[in-house]
Amino acid sequence: MLDDNVYEGVTFDDMYMKPLPKIAFIESMKDRTISIYSAGKILSATGMRMGWMIGAPHLIKAARSVHQYNVFCFYNPVENAVAKSIEELTKPENTYLRDTTTKLTKGRNLLVK
Repeated sequence: MLDDNVYEGVTFDDMYMKPLPKIAFIESMKDRTISIYSAGKILSATGMRMGWMIGAPHLIKAARSVHQYNVFCFYNPVENAVAKSIEELTKPENTYLRDTTTKLTKGRNLLVK
């Protein structure tokens, strides 16, 4: 049971339903942030351990010095499939990401009721 003194007046919605800020979109943070993405997460492709980073060149250079010790080997068809998928996702008419967000939000809301 939750301690009423700690959580008094705070609802689940207050704590968890607010949009997360995009740190990299804050002007003062743009040159100090690396955004890391995963094909497995974005494409709902469990087991596809392929990712990429977006950030300022000096940060990417530093991250690459660590990355050389943590590498997976991919077959060319996997790389091509991810590249083609990203091309499709960036088209204005593509609704995959919006549809997936809606589906996951509905499932989450069902679980917390």
